[in-house]
Amino acid sequence: MKKHMISAAIGLLAIACTQAPEPCPPQQESPAVGFNNLVEDFPGAEMGSQSDVDIWLKYLEYLNAKDLEGLATLQADSIEVHTANGRYIKGAEAHRAALSEWIYDTDATWKPVWGTAIRQAGGDTTGSFVMAVSDMTVRDGEETRRVNNMFTVWIKDSKVQAFWFYKRDFTQKELDMIEAAEAAEAQE
Repeated sequence: MKKHMISAAIGLLAIACTQAPEPCPPQQESPAVGFNNLVEDFPGAEMGSQSDVDIWLKYLEYLNAKDLEGLATLQADSIEVHTANGRYIKGAEAHRAALSEWIYDTDATWKPVWGTAIRQAGGDTTGSFVMAVSDMTVRDGEETRRVNNMFTVWIKDSKVQAFWFYKRDFTQKELDMIEAAEAAEAQE
């Protein structure tokens, strides 16, 4: 009897979920969060698109490979770059020229640490801001320098429209943690 009751309950649940006009189980909308003092009546932010995060990860792959042609496929012709040292670069050709000044002569790599995307709540769903952190390693002969890079990237219509990046030196504690994690990875 107990088996029949359990079977009946499972059957009713299955029917209820397939007949429901909403997702089953019902999904709650995330409340808008955040602030923007540059926009009047800012409605808040909500989660953006994972595909925009994936575009940024691919962008970093191309950067690590020093593939300027690949980068060009992911950025808008009117891209705007705001660098950590206050330099402003406008346009795909100017960005390519700025990268060419150093990318081939520098052994620099970016290792993504984390990232997420947000967009204006209830607004345009074709773009989002990707906020991501990468560890940058620069090797120059025997010397290796590591810095933390934070990126804020505006991606719309599957193209990088603009990005801002910031850098910070790691503390010794952080460097020790990174080296320990890399040593553990090497042993696996």
